[in-house]
Formats: sequence, structure tokens, C-alpha cells
Amino acid sequence: MSGDYIAPAKSMQNGIVEFFKGRMCDELSNDHLFANLDHTRNLVTEWCTDINQCHPHCSLAGLTPQEYVT
Repeated sequence: MSGDYIAPAKSMQNGIVEFFKGRMCDELSNDHLFANLDHTRNLVTEWCTDINQCHPHCSLAGLTPQEYVT
């Protein structure tokens, strides 16, 4: 599937990426002004850590990944 063609203006052919992009815009890009590339990298790293470790997920019955593992 990695080599599949996505037609122009057919973003739902790649819904997972579009969902991620929308969530990132809502939770990160709309709340911060990025001063430079290093600042942006730090904010994105913090956001990814929060999403992947501390943020509750509906697919985990509302638990954080850390809570789910323990």
C-alpha cells in the first residue's frame, strides 16, 4: 500500500494521515507560534510524547498507554 497513488483532492484515500494532520493542527499548531526550527522540534517532541504516553485513548478504554501497560 505504501506505493499506492492518492488522487488529487481525494484526501480520504489517506484518512489516517489526514486525521493525524487535523489533530496535530488542533492541538499543537493552533496553540503555538514557532520561533525557530529548534523550538518547533521541541514542541513537536513534547506533543508526541504526550499523545503516545500520557493522553487517554478511546481505543484503550479511556486509559493512557502507560496505564494500559501496567
